Amino acid sequence: MLTRVVGEIIEAQRGANRPVWCVWTGKRLDDKYAVDHCFPFARWPNNDLWNLMPAWASANTSKSDRLPSALSLESARGRILDRWHDAYGSPNYLDRFRAEVAASLPIARIMGAAGPFDRAFAGLQHQRIRLRTDQQLAEWEWAASL
Repeated sequence: MLTRVVGEIIEAQRGANRPVWCVWTGKRLDDKYAVDHCFPFARWPNNDLWNLMPAWASANTSKSDRLPSALSLESARGRILDRWHDAYGSPNYLDRFRAEVAASLPIARIMGAAGPFDRAFAGLQHQRIRLRTDQQLAEWEWAASL
């Protein structure tokens, strides 16, 4: 399962004394972390690298099967971009990251953003709107819930 691969990447970073941050709270991860699906797997089954985020277990539980609100996503933008760059910017993962973004966030291919991670984030924002509109998913605000 891909969440295991992402967990292994997180553990390798932590083992090398490189901090890993919860994308939602901005707090450094401890041993009680989760690999969160940014867009809930139960509502949109997607295990792509770009959709799997390191999170405090309590944030993941609080979020559950809800969609991050536009404000929560924008607040986490820097942490998400940093995460993608740190975890997937190497040749080992970058091609895979790009291919998954192109397949599941196709709008990202035509966005004018500078690099692959900025384009992926633009695609993420667009897909969030589509899921909210098409499926009427309940939204989650991390600041209000933790």
